[in-house]
Amino acid sequence: PSSPEGRAELIHEAKPLLQRISAPVLRVQITKAIAELARMSQAEVEGACELKSVRFERRAPPPRRSSHVEISQIRALLDIVLVKPEWAARIPLELISTDTLDGELLVTIMDKVEHGELPRGNTGQLLEHFRGHPLENQLSARIGDGSGEAEDQGELERVFTDALGRLREAALKQDIDALNERARNGGLSAEEKSQYTDLLKRLGELQRHKPKSLIGKETT
Repeated sequence: PSSPEGRAELIHEAKPLLQRISAPVLRVQITKAIAELARMSQAEVEGACELKSVRFERRAPPPRRSSHVEISQIRALLDIVLVKPEWAARIPLELISTDTLDGELLVTIMDKVEHGELPRGNTGQLLEHFRGHPLENQLSARIGDGSGEAEDQGELERVFTDALGRLREAALKQDIDALNERARNGGLSAEEKSQYTDLLKRLGELQRHKPKSLIGKETT
């Protein structure tokens, strides 16, 4: 609407609809869309429609850990997420270290996808969304390296699954190594021994289900 009357009518009609939406993320997405149409801020629309502002609790960053395997798999996941941003929702946060710019960028995209802040679309829209963001240069660099180029859907899925599997394996091994170190320095409690057994079982299951074609093959 180009006139104040038109914008007021839009808000009047949207108010009961927005008030009936119980899903926070969906309501935020629709509120932002209406705000854009009405040339208003999200806060102004929420105030006019008597909506309680939704405040998402940002997830704390995971413990920092880095290795050659993890860094390469995080980069592989980032490259895929630049093509398929919605796949970021499938990545467990605890697997991604933020001690590299690639990891920090991936976690930022994951967070924005989770809270409905990232528009779907092409690479240009992704770049525009990050305009002025501290990680804008890193995003441009990854796209400039060839990241975000379209690939076969099946190949993307294979690489994505493989990268997640390798990160899960690295995380399990790290936890096992930590318990081994504790055992050498004073022994384990009954609870820690049970945890150690569970970690070994999960690692074994993960390795048994790894596709034979991917065993020993690194994604760079």
